Amino acid sequence: MDPETSHIYIQCGRTGGNALNVAISHIFPFNELSYKYGSAERNVPDLTVLTEKLKSDFKPVVLGHLPFGIHRELDRPYRYFASFREPISRILSSFHAWSPNLTSADISKEELNDLICQYIEDSFDCSNGMTKMIRGYHFDNKRNIAFDFLKNQEISNDIEVTEDDYKIALGHLKNEVGCVLIQGYHAVNSVLTQEFLDCAPLYSVTFQGYNRRKFRLDRKFISESTMKMIRERNHWDFKLYDEAFKIFTLEKERLQRDHPEYLELIAMIDGICTSPDGASAMPVAVFEHRLVMATNLLLQKKRRDLVVGLCLLLAIRPEYRRAFQARIREILMKIGTPEDLKSFDELENGKREVSTFRDSLEVFQASSAFKSDRHLNA
Repeated sequence: MDPETSHIYIQCGRTGGNALNVAISHIFPFNELSYKYGSAERNVPDLTVLTEKLKSDFKPVVLGHLPFGIHRELDRPYRYFASFREPISRILSSFHAWSPNLTSADISKEELNDLICQYIEDSFDCSNGMTKMIRGYHFDNKRNIAFDFLKNQEISNDIEVTEDDYKIALGHLKNEVGCVLIQGYHAVNSVLTQEFLDCAPLYSVTFQGYNRRKFRLDRKFISESTMKMIRERNHWDFKLYDEAFKIFTLEKERLQRDHPEYLELIAMIDGICTSPDGASAMPVAVFEHRLVMATNLLLQKKRRDLVVGLCLLLAIRPEYRRAFQARIREILMKIGTPEDLKSFDELENGKREVSTFRDSLEVFQASSAFKSDRHLNA
């Protein structure tokens, strides 16, 4: 990563960005190497404050619900990455987050649909919200004003997205957004972001507690008229999402072709690191149990390469290496080689620096299991 370049995240609302933000913050800590703007776990609550901070105390990574165009406030190179979600799912998730205490016993189906429609009517983000952000429109909840970052002026809070707005957004997507992420593909998103930021592996055992809800809003509760309203209000978002998904699919297929084992391993780590029962951080005993389960599963599949790679990738991150040192070493001693233990010791003793995507791939692919009997049990 170029430390003088702004890496700006256009985190469209309800696109799974907060889980990614937490993982990124382990590599680029808030206030040290990154700023975070947004509603959850924010460390910069006001966009005006954020731009002033970036001018006086620059950080290379800027996270949160940011519109395209914020780079104009900065006199330096910039790169954007952005996340998207299927529009109907995104709108229902947005309503879900807005009504966290609602349960199916509280309200009838008719009342629920009326409430959803009213929410969509009142929400800046629920009418082509992704197109607005990629176009450069932003709604400031704190000051209750909408702003056009391309023209540097206030706009009406109920602005309607036009075909010209969509064309501008599409141009930004294709020409300015260097990394496209899609909600629901967490492992792929993690690796694509890791490539984009050229950093160590992105994963976290911190649980996203603010996304937990008592009541899961299923589409079976949604009436045809409500669905019609969502589609009409998000006509341009459907088109933009389709274009984003095409770009994402090409990148996903590239990863599956060029780095299939690495992608599989990140997905495995994601499963291991998902905290149970809403815990804010995973207990060591639970993590160790899942690590052993994953090891056994991979060995049953005769994938010693992924077991060794799993241990070494986890060991790259100091906080996990310290917490699970004994278990990782035990596994490597059972199925690894002296070369693998040497790699672990180099990480442990700080003799090997792993800070980029290329570094982590090198550690992973240089393990002994990739050189000969990669598909054999030890």
